[in-house]
Amino acid sequence: MKTYFWDVIFNQYADFDGRATRTQFWLFQLWMAIFFILLMVCMLVATALEIRLLAWGSVLATLLFMLGIIIPNIAIHARRLHDINFSGWWLLLWLIGPGNLIILIFCCLPTVDENNEF
Repeated sequence: MKTYFWDVIFNQYADFDGRATRTQFWLFQLWMAIFFILLMVCMLVATALEIRLLAWGSVLATLLFMLGIIIPNIAIHARRLHDINFSGWWLLLWLIGPGNLIILIFCCLPTVDENNEF
């Protein structure tokens, strides 16, 4: 967890240079999903038990988590694209409909071993 989540958050928060291996990228996404699911479960349990303060606290924690994770998530996507010899500017595909699927496919590609531009 330290290598694949905390290092990305604290040491490479807004680092758009370099490369991110498939393992580092996908384990970061996994840990991010686990934290998000835990926050959602807390929110659902608090709502089901009608504990309003805990429910609103969970909503706030989820929003803060999502806002805090935006930049590292974009940065690790850019580094992953660099690892397959694509520019990070390809992330602008997110702005069009099928662009999400294209970026997902790019992130699944194997590492390019030769020297690349990025």
